[in-house]
Amino acid sequence: MHRDAARVLELIPHRVGLIELEVREPRVIGNLSRGDRSPTRAFRTECIAPPSLSTNRIGTAVGDEIIGPGYLNWDLTFAKYVPFGGSRRVTFRCELYNAFNNVQFASVNTGAIFNAAGQQTNAQFGQYTAARDARRIQLTARIDF
Repeated sequence: MHRDAARVLELIPHRVGLIELEVREPRVIGNLSRGDRSPTRAFRTECIAPPSLSTNRIGTAVGDEIIGPGYLNWDLTFAKYVPFGGSRRVTFRCELYNAFNNVQFASVNTGAIFNAAGQQTNAQFGQYTAARDARRIQLTARIDF
């Protein structure tokens, strides 16, 4: 996390034995419904807020509040065996990886950075940042003799 962003989040000292810790966790105040998600908006960024300074509490985020994008992948193979004399044959294969070319997002920008007023300053916060491979097609021919 950026040094200035860490400074504006609520720093709460916690003592564990002889060790004093400073905890910085955002509060989660809702989420975006599945039908409202888009490639530029994986979750409602206004649902993430810095910890409250007035209540002197750590955030309510438990670590799994934001579920990453789903994964839908279809791999297909078509093969044709053509015999030609005795035990000889030719095999033609067409292999399709991600056959229906579904967009499969791989990660989301979850770097919450707040200014001193408690406003989100990361312009790409909540956007998908990477995608998995697109459709790949592999054609092969094999002669068995």
